Amino acid sequence: MPEEPLPPPVKGEPVHKSPFIIEPENMLLKKDEEAELTLWAFPDEAKEYKDELVCLVKDNPNPLVYPIICMGCKPEVKVDNEKVEFD
Repeated sequence: MPEEPLPPPVKGEPVHKSPFIIEPENMLLKKDEEAELTLWAFPDEAKEYKDELVCLVKDNPNPLVYPIICMGCKPEVKVDNEKVEFD
């Protein structure tokens, strides 16, 4: 009997604004199948952001939860000259 992929998850609005983007947003893998997942972080404030990547496995009541963290920063440049020239 062939393995059936999991049904697509129910999508909703995030509870909080997250700087994390994953691509693809959803994926269905068959047994022993591998796929690449890309994770980006675009923080807009100078602070630490924490979230979780949650993976559901068929017939497993416990999801796999991977913590993800990034640190936002505010770029600053201090110059001693009144005039700055670029090439």
